[in-house]
Order: sequence, then structure tokens, then C-alpha cells
Amino acid sequence: MKSRSYGSLALVALCSLLVSACGGGGGGSPTPVTLSAVTPVLVNYSTTVFANFSGTTVTNGTAVVFAASSPGVLTANTPVTNRIASVRVKSAARSAVTVSVSSSNYAGSKVLNFIPQPDKAVVHVALNRSLSNLATLNAIVKSDLGAIFTSPTSPAVTPSAAYTAQVDSSNSFTFAPGQDVYSWILLKLGINVTSGQSLMDITFTRDPAATTAGIPFFSVVANVSNPGRLSFNRYSSPTYLPPNAAPAVNLTPNDYRLSTDYYLGSELLTTN
Repeated sequence: MKSRSYGSLALVALCSLLVSACGGGGGGSPTPVTLSAVTPVLVNYSTTVFANFSGTTVTNGTAVVFAASSPGVLTANTPVTNRIASVRVKSAARSAVTVSVSSSNYAGSKVLNFIPQPDKAVVHVALNRSLSNLATLNAIVKSDLGAIFTSPTSPAVTPSAAYTAQVDSSNSFTFAPGQDVYSWILLKLGINVTSGQSLMDITFTRDPAATTAGIPFFSVVANVSNPGRLSFNRYSSPTYLPPNAAPAVNLTPNDYRLSTDYYLGSELLTTN
């Protein structure tokens, strides 16, 4: 009897070791899943949240679990299709709603900001790389809400302090149906740009005559006459002749970094 008892205890100890070594019991942190959505969102409007299960073992047709913090309301939950699951989220009050998703040992979350109708948007324009000895700097910023913001007036631009002195600037605003495009050119010898440092702020204001609600989102676009790239040249003399050792610097819209502050009056609603 004793030998059998000792044998049973040994088997229990061995099983415990194997479970610990194999990570049994479902312990450990979940593998993160990326959630994406358009935010901020107007109060009483909804947005779709997408959960990306690419690279996971979650298969098509799997019903994942979405949840939202109050006062967020979820609708139109879809199962995984092509590694993507989605859900609609709405809030009837100004709030920061946290949306989460989980499936098996995978989980993720994202905060959505629901705000009232803003009447001003301040766009901070920066580059995501450092450059030196530039002379021409051209940024073309587009608003997706067209005449709802800035029309019939032009947006106001404020160069950062580093570029205010001795700036010879040419500013132009072009409106096209369905979009606002603001092109700003800075001419100054010896411009040094630090990655992430604001080059300028562009203030777009809501047209008081506009009847359509909406939150503007902004992006940098390439020059219409040269859609393949944005060109920033290096110069070293007042004759604007580029030095042999400093060729032209060609940038794309992806070299820009934009952040936007949304206001209602003087109140900052949120930053995107």
C-alpha cells in the first residue's frame, strides 16, 4: 500500500511539473490585437471599430467578444472575415469610450472620443525626420469637409517661432469642391528642421452659414503639378543655386506628421 501511495504522489508531482513547464492553466498575458477606428466622433453619431486578427490562430467565422465602457453602445457586431472583425459604436453624450475585443488568448482595446460639433480646428504641421540647410519648404494640407470649414475665408497660418524672423513667405489657399487645400511655401536660407518639431499651425474655422455637421480630418497631399513627390531643395547662397554637396531633398506626404486640436469656443475638446 505504501509503495502505491508513493507512486501516486510521484505521478502527481510529475504532472505538476509538466503543467508548469507547458504554461498550462491559461496563465500569462493575452496576445495584443490592434483596433482601428475614425476618432473623434460627433455625439449621437457612430463609427466602426475594426479588430485585426492577422497573424493569429483566429479563423474566419469566429465570433469575437466586443465590449464598450459607458455610455458607449455597440451594434452590428460581425464575426471574423479575412482576419477582420468589426462593431459599430455610438455615444449619446460627450465621452471617452473604451472599446475592447477578445477571442481565446487574444485581446485589444482603443479609446474613442465623442465630442460636440467643433467650431475650430488647429492643425500642427511637422516632419517625422530631421533635415538641415533647406531653403524652400512647401506644405499642402487638405481638409476633407470642404466648405464646412474655412470657406468663404482662408485659414490662418502661424509659422513656428524658429521661422517667423526673416521669412519671405508666399501663402495661397485654393478651394475645390469637396475639399479645402491650403498650400504654404516658406523661403528662407538655412532652415534646419527637427523631427517632430512644429513647422506651423493652420487654423481652420467653421463656416457660420454651414448647415452640415461633421468633424474635419486633415492630411498632407502632393503638389498637383508633381503628384509623385514633394520637393524640398537645399540652397546656400542668395542666388538660390543649390550647392554641389547638397542635392535636392525629395519628400512624400508620409514624411509629414500632423496633429489636430479641436475646439468649441476656447474649450479644447480633444486632440487627434
